[in-house]
Amino acid sequence: MTLTEPCTQEEFAQLVGISQPAVSDLMARGVLGRGQMAKTWLLAYTAHLREQAAGRGADGELAANRAKESATRNELLQIRLKKARGQYAEVALLEQALAAIGAQVASHLETLPSMIKTMVPELTAERLKRVEQAITEARNLAAAAALSVLEDDPTGDMMEERAAVGE
Repeated sequence: MTLTEPCTQEEFAQLVGISQPAVSDLMARGVLGRGQMAKTWLLAYTAHLREQAAGRGADGELAANRAKESATRNELLQIRLKKARGQYAEVALLEQALAAIGAQVASHLETLPSMIKTMVPELTAERLKRVEQAITEARNLAAAAALSVLEDDPTGDMMEERAAVGE
């Protein structure tokens, strides 16, 4: 067999070290053309191998993996940049800050019933009890403050509805 004349699939398979069905598959995918010289097949086959090695092959698996890796790297760089600009904080840190603020609010809310009783002496015991219940509920919410609350009510509509109803 010379490279300047057509060869069989079996001859080409032996030349490049693959199976005859693999050559048939290359032909079916259009990598190799019927009736071409062995030299043309060899050039087409090696070009195909280069494309696959560079991640531009038919399966594109390497290219897809590189794209995922690049996207992950970009995401990490964006997080670092946001941290450097003060636009990003870790969830654990945010939860600690929220818990500390909630505890401060809860301690202030505890003093309200006695202040209201002093400021509004004509308030009936039943109404004062309702005020205390509302304050207790608000104090408990503040004490239990966590970011997970946002998952249930991201807009804060629940608190607005309670205020409107007078609970």
